[in-house]
Amino acid sequence: MQIKMLQTEEDWQAVYPLIQQLRPHLTEDRYFELLKQMPTYQGLVIMDGALKAFIGFEECHNFYNERHIFVHDFVTNENDRSKGYGEMLMEALITHAKEYQFACIALESGIQRYDAHRFYETKMGFNKWCYSFRRKVFS
Repeated sequence: MQIKMLQTEEDWQAVYPLIQQLRPHLTEDRYFELLKQMPTYQGLVIMDGALKAFIGFEECHNFYNERHIFVHDFVTNENDRSKGYGEMLMEALITHAKEYQFACIALESGIQRYDAHRFYETKMGFNKWCYSFRRKVFS
């Protein structure tokens, strides 16, 4: 088993099928178009013979979380869920955050994703502490 940071275009190409499981509306062309617009976006994967899970994040600063990691995307291959890969990958990110002294790891999760919420709260020690709102202004 290997956990590694994505570095090459080939690495990002290999992750697209997992991203599509999480974001089915995203075409491959749009994926790469958006990726180019996110210069601080980083990816961490877990491999166990094949790609098992992906976590996409940024190192951020703001007034309420100060220096922190924000997780934008987190997905385990649908055929490999409940096998511990997501937990191992999140633990690797937590270790990274501790090593580089980030104040916290923050993320958002869709209201309907009860299993994900249970995972974050009971297995990974995250606390639900706010609501996130958005208003579409252009479609």
